[in-house]
Amino acid sequence: VTGTITWRAPTEGVHRIVAEVRDSDTPQNTRTVSWWLRVTTHGFKFLDPSAQEGGDGSREHPWNSISDWYDPASIANCDPPVTGCQTGKTDARYLNYFLYWRAGVYTLPTASLERRDLAAGNPGRLSVVSTTKPVVWLAYPDERPVLDHGYVDGSGNTDAARGSFVYFERSENVYVDGLEFRNMKCKGIEVAATGHNQVFRKLEMHFMGHAEDGLNCAFIMTGRSDVQGTDHMVIQDSSFHGLYAATGGAMIKIYSKNKLLIENNTVHTVTGPGRGNVEGIALKGGPMT
Repeated sequence: VTGTITWRAPTEGVHRIVAEVRDSDTPQNTRTVSWWLRVTTHGFKFLDPSAQEGGDGSREHPWNSISDWYDPASIANCDPPVTGCQTGKTDARYLNYFLYWRAGVYTLPTASLERRDLAAGNPGRLSVVSTTKPVVWLAYPDERPVLDHGYVDGSGNTDAARGSFVYFERSENVYVDGLEFRNMKCKGIEVAATGHNQVFRKLEMHFMGHAEDGLNCAFIMTGRSDVQGTDHMVIQDSSFHGLYAATGGAMIKIYSKNKLLIENNTVHTVTGPGRGNVEGIALKGGPMT
């Protein structure tokens, strides 16, 4: 049984929520949980790719690019030793904000990417550190924002120097809901081996233009830890499709997790010479409980 808890828009303030689950076969078996919810209009920032430049992130004057919240200082170069993007990713002025994404297409900001070994198939990455950056990303209600990683263009051509991925580094309390990700190279979202409580819901992730065995290529993957795994990860109600495999890969690849829920997802359509070596959902090494 699955379900979603909903309620009418409450007034600002602190509200106590109580939920009870009752076993329909054995009604005397119940579980009750309660928590406090603070309702406020503060702590939210908005993005709209059609908005004019110079917005302040408010609903009335939204930002129009990822750079506005990730790298407001406009770092110019992040080639090794990545001193520029180190400055960008440690800027904490929007820590703990929730990001609301309006419909439209967003691209990863090239100037802020940490370069990887492109010759080996590894793309660059946008490092989102949970101690400095917003890690709650929500699609605006009834809209579908698209994050284009840029490896595949509209004509199907690929660019080896693009296709970077989102890396949730020190990934505490990550929550991504309702976004579409497309045109990746090898990886879409990677979650570091450290951090608890990551939720990915109602995502559509498609068109990975290059997957290669041994590079941990996947639409969603976690880093590996040989010690106690981290707790609580959910991948739910999402679609993963359109992977071109050179020698192998996976749609979802998870290392070292306690209390992992993968539920109600669809996984389909693999092409390429390595398609026979592609795993759908790969539960890999390290503690997995």
